[in-house]
Amino acid sequence: MSHFTVLVTGDHERALQPFHEFECTGTNDAFVVAVDQTEDTRAQHAEHIKEGGEYPLFRDYVVNYHEVPVVDHGAEPDTDDEHKFGYATLNESGEVTGVFRRTNPNSKWDWWQVGGRWHGKLLTKEGMRVDQALAGDIDWTGMIASTSKDAGAAFDKIHSVLAGREVASWAQTLLRRDAGEFDIGGARAFYDGQEAVKDLIRHGAIDIWDGANTLSKVLAAADRDSYVKLEGETNATTFAMLHDGKWYERGSMGWFGMSSDTPESTADYTTQFWAIARALPPDTQVTVVDCHI
Repeated sequence: MSHFTVLVTGDHERALQPFHEFECTGTNDAFVVAVDQTEDTRAQHAEHIKEGGEYPLFRDYVVNYHEVPVVDHGAEPDTDDEHKFGYATLNESGEVTGVFRRTNPNSKWDWWQVGGRWHGKLLTKEGMRVDQALAGDIDWTGMIASTSKDAGAAFDKIHSVLAGREVASWAQTLLRRDAGEFDIGGARAFYDGQEAVKDLIRHGAIDIWDGANTLSKVLAAADRDSYVKLEGETNATTFAMLHDGKWYERGSMGWFGMSSDTPESTADYTTQFWAIARALPPDTQVTVVDCHI
């Protein structure tokens, strides 16, 4: 499961609610809809029969195999109780005519807390680190300056440890994997086995867990200034932003911290983030939320 940051403008509780994962929150509100899964379920049943499954009748497959509660012909589903998370509809003969899953198709989180793992992400003009503040009190420039300083230090330490030695980044190693030189296991063994990588980890220049990404970006940078500018602006943002009911993000977040973001999507998001943040009215409440999915 994954944690990620969201910068929310305005009333954060109200703004976040349309994006709850119903299957986890159980909150039966206006954002939950019945999604028709009849055709997909029929296709699954056909495959089930082909593989010799024990439920040749579609109703038995739906009710007994998938344990979907049925709604009697002519009745309405009880979405507050028995049919809260889904149901199957029947015709007069008792045959299944529809299979529905109740869900929030816009779900982004299953729980959240203010600050959380990123407590103090926001910097005020008075120099305080906070989780919530008015936009006019936030030192956006100072936040970028702080992350830029960290980026510069990381760049310098990596090059100091490398001391001119060549090293294949993880991004470069994956290209060799894609060309057929390695399988994924061989790629990991090659990358981790490089003495330069071992030295970078030993000296704390890169983290053992996510340092491969940092090294890839440092080695791909045209020069120190361009790296510091890009990383400073990017790292001062949150992974996602929720503003005026619209959800912006670097990429879709999945389990175990894996997301679909790319350098291009991150760059586009960073541009949007700062355009919105800097244009916020001074009295707008801004909150950093630790979301989980």
